[in-house]
Amino acid sequence: MAESVEANYKNFFPNERWRGIRKKNFYVIKNTSMPAILVESFFMDTEAECKVYLMSAKGRDKIAHWIYSSI
Repeated sequence: MAESVEANYKNFFPNERWRGIRKKNFYVIKNTSMPAILVESFFMDTEAECKVYLMSAKGRDKIAHWIYSSI
């Protein structure tokens, strides 16, 4: 599932840096009864990412569409 999210990231955000897939033993992942991943979508402390994606309806919609189409 994470690889699908990664592949689609490059389609939706070709000019943005992909920070990779990391495997961690998070409680929320480990203790679920279904397939699960955590998706990190940009950073509030990066001004450009915050303005373009996180603080705009268009940017948030694009992030949501990326995740939806990856699943």
